[in-house]
Amino acid sequence: NELKFWDISRSKPVLSLAGHQDAVLSVHHCPQLPHQVFSLSADGQVFSWDIRSGQGHLYPEVNTFKDVTSSAQCMDVLPDMTVAIGYKNGTVRVGSLDHKSPFVSFQHHSNVCRSVEFDPSGRWLLTSSFDQTVAIVDVKKHAVAAIWKQHR
Repeated sequence: NELKFWDISRSKPVLSLAGHQDAVLSVHHCPQLPHQVFSLSADGQVFSWDIRSGQGHLYPEVNTFKDVTSSAQCMDVLPDMTVAIGYKNGTVRVGSLDHKSPFVSFQHHSNVCRSVEFDPSGRWLLTSSFDQTVAIVDVKKHAVAAIWKQHR
């Protein structure tokens, strides 16, 4: 339920960030936001953390989606605060943490979505699933551009 930053040379934690109510399944750092880290827990809570102060900000609206009744599994975040979240039921949601754009749902996987990754421009989102598919989503058009099946 917390994140720990380690000094690898000394094998000791140097910072602990607590606030999640469930297991943390995904963390993300944008090089363009050098003092900020994002975390996602199984219950869908998304936090942004200031690693200088240790202060966290919860985005409560993210885990209140009525159309997603499955646990969150993975996420990616762009510097403009656009987030993609993959869920256990295969759903993928994309939207803005700062309310600049509404969240959009995609249902192109039939099993756990295990990976979501934006391209640097933010136009494309690559997703993968335990259903042995990999997909490319056109974020701007809100459409699945391609799906590869039986990916191993």
